[in-house]
Amino acid sequence: MQLPKTRLIMVTILFLVVVSTVPLLSLKVRTNNAPVVLINEVMYNPYGDEPENEWIEIYNMRNLSVNISGWYLTDDPNPTSPGKEGVYRFPSNTSIEGNKYLILAHNGSSFFNSYGFYPDYELENSTMFVPDLVEVHEGFSLANNGDDLHLFDAHETEIDTVCYGDGGDEKTKNAADPVSEGCSLARCLSCHTERMTDDFYEECSPSPGEINRELRVPTFSINLYPEYAAKIPEGYEYGYPFAIRVSLLNFDAYKHYKLKTYVAGNLSNSSPATQTWNGKRWVYSANYVINATTGDNGNWSGVITLRFKKSYKEYKTSIWNGSTAYLVVKYKDIDGKTDMIFKTIKLLDVDTSTKNGVPGGYKAGVLENIASYENYMIVLRNRKGNVTGLYLIEDNLIEEGYPDIPGFYKLTSPVDAGYTLEVWNKNSLIYSTGGVTVEKGLYGFDME
Repeated sequence: MQLPKTRLIMVTILFLVVVSTVPLLSLKVRTNNAPVVLINEVMYNPYGDEPENEWIEIYNMRNLSVNISGWYLTDDPNPTSPGKEGVYRFPSNTSIEGNKYLILAHNGSSFFNSYGFYPDYELENSTMFVPDLVEVHEGFSLANNGDDLHLFDAHETEIDTVCYGDGGDEKTKNAADPVSEGCSLARCLSCHTERMTDDFYEECSPSPGEINRELRVPTFSINLYPEYAAKIPEGYEYGYPFAIRVSLLNFDAYKHYKLKTYVAGNLSNSSPATQTWNGKRWVYSANYVINATTGDNGNWSGVITLRFKKSYKEYKTSIWNGSTAYLVVKYKDIDGKTDMIFKTIKLLDVDTSTKNGVPGGYKAGVLENIASYENYMIVLRNRKGNVTGLYLIEDNLIEEGYPDIPGFYKLTSPVDAGYTLEVWNKNSLIYSTGGVTVEKGLYGFDME
């Protein structure tokens, strides 16, 4: 078992010599005391509006009540100088009972609408039924791609820290894996080591105010996907390809699985409207063509690319003039066991040859000054932080007709402004820029 999480305290050492006085020297040292109060569950990627639907659960591990008056909750490592990050404090006479939870919601009314009861505190003054935390510095919002969350006591001693995704300000490789939309980041029961990758799991049945699971259970999920997929323009046989990231977490170690992923108009139809890139060529998405082998931790994660094909019956029947579709992923193990997950996506009309979709356009360009583009993804997010476009940067060795200029990227999304363009290498955010506009129109080169 890992050593318990440690806390930082300040120790002042005074050195005295006969002929002079040496200035005071402050050192940070670590104690071996396990945290008394833990950050236990975090909803940072909720369905609906953000940050309004975000919430945090803290848990008192002791049997006795703990006074947390004046404690800090912040998404910055420095509670007194947070820069652009937010800081809140617990009001006077605040205690958390032994072996109990406190729910801290960004918006108490939004939390009530989702779960049917009010949280213990809220950050945003939305209702008279929920007391407010004391705002020290505005700007508290948890990023979906990665962030750090900190709990300090009234003396600014760090009690607990949680990092996920790219680790936020901490930039740690020990950050917990990101979770899918609508799922929470939950701490395993009685897990409080320094390895957040082991302590936390993706909980797709969030349980604010209730006990978490004792064991890490197998989780099959679509971690990242675009909420929109473009239909095929007039004069083209193939659609603009897009990518998704799929994960197997907490499965048996070194076990082999086969995956297939496809888009269809309804879940009862197993005839796809798409092709999947199998690493060598585009193939019909009805087959299990993606190989996945878990590592020593029982985890696997990979990027899968798809595209529509106009001649497929399902495309003509359900996609051509449709408004929504289902993105489906299935796995099969060596014993024949299967499982399925899916997401609902919206369809884009990029010209007048299709209808009933959202007006769509494109964003294309060439990224410069990046050392290597292998396995890099380009992500487009709207103002709410939702992923609307996702694909691999060139040269990605996928034969789809795009220019293979290193750094070239291309994405489809709804016609709009205010997008953020991100470059990712696995779980690390490499580059980000805002103020991006998606214009109506086509790329202007043939798809192969």
